[in-house]
Amino acid sequence: MISAGEFRNGVTFEQDGQVLQVVEFQHVKPGKGAAFVRTKTKNVITGSVVETSYNPTAKFPQAFIERKDVTFHFDVDGADFSSAGEASVKVKKKLRQLGVSPDVIRKVSIAMYEGEINMVIHAEGGVADVTVTDNEVVIVLADKGPGIPDVALAMKEGYSTARDNIRALGFGAGMGLPNMKKYTDSMKIDTEVGVGTTITMTVNL
Repeated sequence: MISAGEFRNGVTFEQDGQVLQVVEFQHVKPGKGAAFVRTKTKNVITGSVVETSYNPTAKFPQAFIERKDVTFHFDVDGADFSSAGEASVKVKKKLRQLGVSPDVIRKVSIAMYEGEINMVIHAEGGVADVTVTDNEVVIVLADKGPGIPDVALAMKEGYSTARDNIRALGFGAGMGLPNMKKYTDSMKIDTEVGVGTTITMTVNL
């Protein structure tokens, strides 16, 4: 059992036959009246979020969610800028359904989006595979583009080899790889000029 006073972000518990996850919580001590815990909880199955207040001493059965490794595969179309970012949107929805914390979802979404845009700009598309384990989200982006001649230079903020017509569309500002590194816990780049590039990123749960 767990009391409402012990609620923390990510805690899962059972109430009225539903499995809920704490998304936000706040301990409130009004000047008059009893203290209470204001929460936002998400239904792990449906994804719906509701705001509820609990007595700090209220107790609930604690739920333990066992995740099996699951992988999502996406093809990134290099011919259509309008569809760039679709994979990151789909991954965001999948992670929400799995009960992944909002902070992790945000990091994965940003890294995925930057990677997709890079593949569209520089490699005419590629593939993206996202694997969710018990302790991390692994993102693998692979393309058969021109490769990266100088990885250290490409990692510098503002450095870009995007064509002028791409920049005119608002892309290619040279922040893709730096942002991918910034929003992940690890990033590995395997690249060969004339063959392609594979980027592996992880975000800890």
